[in-house]
Amino acid sequence: MKSALPQWHEMSPARRFLDALILPSVFGLLCGLALGVSAPLYLIGVIVALFGGIGGGAQYARRSDALLRGLVAGALFGAFILLGFELGGEDEAKVDLPDPHVV
Repeated sequence: MKSALPQWHEMSPARRFLDALILPSVFGLLCGLALGVSAPLYLIGVIVALFGGIGGGAQYARRSDALLRGLVAGALFGAFILLGFELGGEDEAKVDLPDPHVV
């Protein structure tokens, strides 16, 4: 039975770039903007991102490849959350963040 998700080796280089680097960065930025506005909106965004990460990992036949993608996409997502929060200009996050924030 063929998976509904395209496998990594079947995708074009442009699609790989979009899925692995652009989507987690843009979604992290949006979640970071939401962090200063609304706790429920931020938490919904993080939950959606979690399911996106599971879908991204399902595009690989080997777990080690999925883990590497998860580490890269997760690091981008987290970094862009912080960037989005800073760009949003809010003084206080609506959700408690760990200290230091890079955690």
